Amino acid sequence: MLAAGLYDQKGISPPEFVGRDEACVDFMLNGLEERDVVYKLRIEEL
Repeated sequence: MLAAGLYDQKGISPPEFVGRDEACVDFMLNGLEERDVVYKLRIEEL
């Protein structure tokens, strides 16, 4: 994500910080699909 210019936060970045950005989440999920990782996406409104 850093090399692709999607994420530029400096310092320690917990998953919650990366997950705030939809483009970063899409990047990670697309990478998992390319590696044949099966996952389920569930979105719940709080």
